Amino acid sequence: MDPEGNKLEIKWKSILALQKKISALEEMNESLKKDLATLPSKKQNATGNPEDLFILKKPAKYELKGHKGNITSLAFHPEYTQLATSSEDGTIKIWEF
Repeated sequence: MDPEGNKLEIKWKSILALQKKISALEEMNESLKKDLATLPSKKQNATGNPEDLFILKKPAKYELKGHKGNITSLAFHPEYTQLATSSEDGTIKIWEF
């Protein structure tokens, strides 16, 4: 049907690409399993702080200072780099990044 073999070549390339993706996902899965195995269990968590059980702990990129109370809600602008926050102290602030 395909005397030049183009369809077979295209299918073969897509199979190879999928095999690479599967291999990368399997490596990521094994890495996550190792990370999960090193986490403390709930029984070992002596502090009782649920933040100690988080998998990812990256340093904060930004720190918003200005509210006197805890932040209760936030909203991101869909197009611009703005963030609105409200706090227990009754204030609303607009942040621009």
